[in-house]
Amino acid sequence: DAVVGGKLKHCNICDWYGPSFDEAAKCPSCEALPEDRSVYRWLSEGTYMYRRLPALAVGLEGKLENEWARQFQGPRMTVEALVAELKAKGRLPNRPASFHLSLIHCGELSEANLLMIASELARVMLRGAVALLQRSPASSQDWSVWTELLSRSMESAGFRALPDIQFNSKAVEYSFVPIRAFSKL
Repeated sequence: DAVVGGKLKHCNICDWYGPSFDEAAKCPSCEALPEDRSVYRWLSEGTYMYRRLPALAVGLEGKLENEWARQFQGPRMTVEALVAELKAKGRLPNRPASFHLSLIHCGELSEANLLMIASELARVMLRGAVALLQRSPASSQDWSVWTELLSRSMESAGFRALPDIQFNSKAVEYSFVPIRAFSKL
């Protein structure tokens, strides 16, 4: 009742309840950010969790990374490690068409790096698999440029754009930045 009444905040990842998140909207219990809570909401509404499907996670931290490791099998790495691996070896060690899902949480990426990542996602993901790309909050101009570049990169690699994912809750404080979703053709 207190959550519904706007008196308490709630973290959907660790199930914490309290008077407020910190100034960056980070959960005081598990340190989940609004972006993490948004991804977890999307995952918990779908059919991906509790199946230990092969999936790729890039740029996750804290409680969300731990939960991802519990729910999925496959590599978890930083964006920097992914880019370095692709530059050094040209690909990840995973076999083609092996991932059902990917989540990449990133900051600013160059066009060359974004194209390289999109190409590798096309190689390692199954037909119909969903690629989620999430950007840390940026200015609206940066967001527009990034989304156009991202859409071009993913579509040229063989993905089609799905509707953006965005949730709203005063209690959970999801990210105001949409998650971009793409399906492998």
